[in-house]
Amino acid sequence: MNKAYDRIDWDFVKAVLLKMGFARNWVMMVMRCISSVEFAIVVNGKAGDDFKSIGGIRQGDPFSPYLLIISSDVLSSMLNHVVSRGILHGIKFWRTGLVLSHLFFADDCRVVGQILKSTCQL
Repeated sequence: MNKAYDRIDWDFVKAVLLKMGFARNWVMMVMRCISSVEFAIVVNGKAGDDFKSIGGIRQGDPFSPYLLIISSDVLSSMLNHVVSRGILHGIKFWRTGLVLSHLFFADDCRVVGQILKSTCQL
């Protein structure tokens, strides 16, 4: 999850929001908010030409925490799918207990367990 804000692909965000059932108009509004940012580098007190980012989410953007949570939910679902298919074996703390395969805390993710199959196709 390191540098997740800088690496979240806008097409991924759009696809996930639509798949989750958000209204198309609302999704398009969110996409305009996160993709309309322009930057300029200041050198010796003079601002250079403006340029646009091609991906990522600004950390100051009010949508950022929610979009990171949604992205984390997708990652969690994918990890649960891998565990259910028997590709990753999580940790059981007692015989009848739940299986622990991953933990999220703030912007950190820990995956625990043993890979059981050498080839992984999701």
